[in-house]
Amino acid sequence: MKFTTYGDHQEVILMIPGPLLSGACLIQIAQDLASSYKVVLITPDGALPQTTYPGARSFAQDLMYQLKIHRLTHVRMLYGMSSSCALVMELAARDDFHADYYFYESAPFYHVVPFLRQSIVARLTQVIEKVRHLERQAFREALCHDELVRKLLGRDAPFYTAMFDDMYDVAQFANYATLEHVIRDIVDYRIIEMDPSQMRQSIFFYGMEGACYKVKDVLFDKYPYANFIEIPDRYYCGELVLEPKAYVTTIKHILQNY
Repeated sequence: MKFTTYGDHQEVILMIPGPLLSGACLIQIAQDLASSYKVVLITPDGALPQTTYPGARSFAQDLMYQLKIHRLTHVRMLYGMSSSCALVMELAARDDFHADYYFYESAPFYHVVPFLRQSIVARLTQVIEKVRHLERQAFREALCHDELVRKLLGRDAPFYTAMFDDMYDVAQFANYATLEHVIRDIVDYRIIEMDPSQMRQSIFFYGMEGACYKVKDVLFDKYPYANFIEIPDRYYCGELVLEPKAYVTTIKHILQNY
């Protein structure tokens, strides 16, 4: 894993990017937040050459070891994106780590049958293999026309250039085991029990047009005291991509007023 730091303030925000992303697509957000906070952007194993992402539970152990070395066992906010929300939840369950707020951007937490999970892994593997034979621009265009991507990003797919470029770079070396473990975090992660205090520290952020929003009711039933921020007319990570300044303002508002 790799830690990249922005800003030099006392209060710390930890940010973990989504599946098959190095965090390059979050640099602008991190830099904007760095005007008020020290932001540590974590690139997980699997998004670095010659590494494999082992799944949320195993990686959380390794991450916790590194956080202790960096003396980051109490932070202002722990931010996770998509499948990395499972990592946020793993750390939230630990006694040796604490964040004032846990931010879940487009948390999937689906549950599907094993056969479907393997089917998704196989399809994603095919996409990755295809990517390795495409130029960057051709990859962007292929994703914009992919049926699964269109369902996830809707009409806004052409605006996800930074995310596509980040994924393109990681796809050049991502291995099958990483893909399998990422998919498992998305479709087979068992959410933890929370007490009311933990719930109030949790922010679930969704674009209401996104597929991930479909799990919101399950999470709301499980976590009735948590904070749910729902953005109309937005898809997966839509506010982050389309309105980054407003997105940063929202995060700062949470940290200052919740």
